[in-house]
This record gives sequence, structure tokens and C-alpha cells, in this order.
Amino acid sequence: MRRIALLVIALVAVIAVAAPAVAKPEHAAMNQPEYWETEGLHCYKVDGGFGDSYTTTRAYANVIVKGGPVHFVYGPVAADTDLYAALNPNSGKPYGISHIIFCKGPSGPSGPST
Repeated sequence: MRRIALLVIALVAVIAVAAPAVAKPEHAAMNQPEYWETEGLHCYKVDGGFGDSYTTTRAYANVIVKGGPVHFVYGPVAADTDLYAALNPNSGKPYGISHIIFCKGPSGPSGPST
């Protein structure tokens, strides 16, 4: 019974991490870290050089991946999590990531590694 309970918990954790929320509609403010900050949450923006996916090296409260016209909002995010840009409906391939916004809470997870 305990084994089944642990399996269910692990499955729920994988599903929760794997499915990003989609933030729409887009406007210029969404491309700024301040837009995503809430009380106790501080965000950093890193531009370009990611291709169509990114693997985190640290844990974050939230990570916002911008690809094409879509912002995928992941959170909370563990270290070594693969994050992806949205699919381009015209090509069926992921958009390139234009930038990523990393958010941390007041007592953890840290900002982006450089």
C-alpha cells in the first residue's frame, strides 16, 4: 500500500512540473521581470542563446519561457528540469526561446546561474 501511495505522489509531481501554464494575451509588460513579481517574489531576465529548450541548474519559484508570441509559466521548478518554448502552429516545431525570466522567493530558490 505504501508503495502505491509513493508511486501516486511521484506521478502527480511529474505531471505538475511537466505542464506549463500559458499566459495570454501578450503585451510588452509581460517581457519584463517586474510584471511577474509579486510580494516576496523577485525576478531576473536573461535574453537569448537558449535554442528551443532550457534545462534548469537550480530550483526556482517560477520560470517564464518566452518563445514566439507565447509565455509558458512553469512553477515551482526543480533543478534539472527541462523547459520548452511553445510549438509554432505553422511549422509544428518549437519556437526559439527569446528570453527566460527566473523568479525566486524570499528564502530560496536562487536566481539564474551565469
